[in-house]
Amino acid sequence: MAGASSPPSFFPPALAAEWFFWGIGKFNLYLLRRSTIVPPMQNIFRIGFWLALVFAVVMAVLPHPPQLPGEPSDKFQHMLAFATLAVLAALGYPGVSRLKIAGGLVLLGAGIELVQMIPSLHRDAEWLDLVADSCAVLVMLTLATLALNATRKAR
Repeated sequence: MAGASSPPSFFPPALAAEWFFWGIGKFNLYLLRRSTIVPPMQNIFRIGFWLALVFAVVMAVLPHPPQLPGEPSDKFQHMLAFATLAVLAALGYPGVSRLKIAGGLVLLGAGIELVQMIPSLHRDAEWLDLVADSCAVLVMLTLATLALNATRKAR
């Protein structure tokens, strides 16, 4: 039998349940520690980021997305989506480097454009959309960094 602080060193079927519950207990302890470290507003921004990301990806790959009121241009829609993602990521994950956030969002934009090349989706992939995404991300991450630095100095 393994001690209370480490999982079993081997995995026979008789110890499968013990290993499973050990893992669940450790994961719950990790979540408890994380929830006391992460401020509540930061959790809201994280949830908002993931919801916005799912929404943006779904809207980008729908064969016939709904039209927005006022019919804004495609580039404006891309910039709005990626500006929102950049701000939510910067506020939700302040410990993550802005370069990593920017890289991840630019890769997401490139992935969306690649998926839009699938003929059965009836979507138009334009690399200028990726440029719009990247510009929005860079501008908003710069502004978010300046704002976060200003609030830290004010404290």
